[in-house]
Amino acid sequence: MQLQDLDIAENMLALYARHRGSYEFSKFNASGKPEDVSYVESPSGQFAIRALFTRAVIEYLRAKVLKGEARVEGLTAALGLIVEGVKAAEKEPRLHFLMYNGSVYFWRISRKLQMSGLRTHLAPLLETMTHCLSGKYFGGGGVWRAQYLMSYSLCLAESGKTDEALKVLGEAQE
Repeated sequence: MQLQDLDIAENMLALYARHRGSYEFSKFNASGKPEDVSYVESPSGQFAIRALFTRAVIEYLRAKVLKGEARVEGLTAALGLIVEGVKAAEKEPRLHFLMYNGSVYFWRISRKLQMSGLRTHLAPLLETMTHCLSGKYFGGGGVWRAQYLMSYSLCLAESGKTDEALKVLGEAQE
């Protein structure tokens, strides 16, 4: 993707999606019967989450050249993929490091929407991200989470939810 050849990147993701499952041999090892070998879909796991992040970056690169509402829709779609990956990582303690990785992708992509008049599109997505960056999953990282909380409070304020925005801003100060 560094060379901006998005078609090749999309083809590689399609190949990954086609072959990401695995074969389950446990029954076969016990019985020795070929029909006991089964193909198992593997929708979660580190590589599936990284594939979601990669898909999000491709969506972002396609959307950043657009204008107006199409750009906003493309960017929010990319951010939605990152949130999906972060939520999947949240379920598995050994994958919590991917939540932080996803937050970095999210921040970089969301910068295009963190402007006056566009922030309202970010509020539900930022709410999820601030929850995922809580101390429940990470020790430290308070400054990073505070930056997210401040951005979230701006989104809420722009949406007319000033009371909630003040609460979130107070949480960022803690």
